[in-house]
Amino acid sequence: MTLERLLDGDVIERYIAVGMLTSRDSTRATRRAVLRRIARHCASPPQDLPLPIAYRRVRPPYSLGEVQGLLALASAQPTPSRRRTLRAILHLGLGCGIASRDLAWVRGQDVEQFPDGSVSVTVSGGTRPRTVVALHAHETALLELSRFTSSGLLIGGSTRGRRNVTRGPLDRVIGGEDLPRLETARMRSTWLLAHLRARTPLSALMVAAGLATVRPLEDLLQYCPVDVEAARVALRTAG
Repeated sequence: MTLERLLDGDVIERYIAVGMLTSRDSTRATRRAVLRRIARHCASPPQDLPLPIAYRRVRPPYSLGEVQGLLALASAQPTPSRRRTLRAILHLGLGCGIASRDLAWVRGQDVEQFPDGSVSVTVSGGTRPRTVVALHAHETALLELSRFTSSGLLIGGSTRGRRNVTRGPLDRVIGGEDLPRLETARMRSTWLLAHLRARTPLSALMVAAGLATVRPLEDLLQYCPVDVEAARVALRTAG
């Protein structure tokens, strides 16, 4: 017997009349209501339930030696255009945490220097518009790139709506066989880790990174060894 047949109205009534002959009226009424509710639910077309949002763990950061090797690789590319493009990808990723989906929006004029010498980069479009203050080690390179590019896009091309603008430039890289693969996600992780180690205030870091959740930061904590004594003092003196 199928489930549909088992929950048919006539079958339910037969069960109530014969199977519950000695039960009180209130008990039979309750059982009838429950069975009818189950029957209605089973007869309704199944609703499409939203799929859980998949979470992709952050990519591991580069080591200091790997960063130095990648920067040297950019300077060793065979043409000025390739050198500029790869340097822009590296300095925006390692210095500002700007990954692939946001790089398409950055122009030379979006790089700004302040009176104190600090440099910021503004991501003016996409889903996470924001302004990021660059790490000190990348300020000079970003200013040089912005002066050359001016109003043009730092990652070459003319259409702002491009997707995955780094694929072509990274596929054309010459050399670096002894280096890890160039990934903007790993560059961003390296930038995030630098701020975690520097104890940048969490609220400021999340705004600069365009983060809506601390989950990516949690993934990077494994690369932040805890100084037990410093942690004890901080936990005692906070507030």
